Amino acid sequence: MNFVIVVRQRHFTWISALYLGLVFNVLVMGAVSLAAVKFGEIVLGWPGWLTLTIACSITLAYSTLGGLKAVIITDFVQFSLAMIGSIWAMIYILGLEQIGGLSNLIAHANVVDKLALIPDLSDPDIWVPILLVPLAVQWWASYYPGSEPGGGGYMRSVCFLLKMKRMLLVPPYFSM
Repeated sequence: MNFVIVVRQRHFTWISALYLGLVFNVLVMGAVSLAAVKFGEIVLGWPGWLTLTIACSITLAYSTLGGLKAVIITDFVQFSLAMIGSIWAMIYILGLEQIGGLSNLIAHANVVDKLALIPDLSDPDIWVPILLVPLAVQWWASYYPGSEPGGGGYMRSVCFLLKMKRMLLVPPYFSM
């Protein structure tokens, strides 16, 4: 038997397909949708249902009209917007009168203990994060679809659309 067939029969069962295809994607889409709703409610002042309806309608429209190529272009545009938006938000927030600049933000009483390189180990509440964060990162790094050498279904779907072999070097940089 071929090695690929053996690996596929052992590791890619209907249970793993159900987990990665349904459960994991529902959790990820729920987290992304919740972030969009919170952004819409807090920043834009929109009700959650309106934010979610607009975001889903825009996504459905460009996915339907442009196909997979439009989705890839949109991934690039969204990545660029996220980087520009995060830099703009940092500059805007640090410029607020209530914040008073970076030095006042770092010196605030609620922030000082969180910026310590070595946490205060006498606090019993710190032990749960110290134990859970490495376990969560290890789980994410080994079971997240895309962490395997093949890049997962997401990376493969992007790479299958490329016209030249030299273009295969580009998608991994946007998945980091």
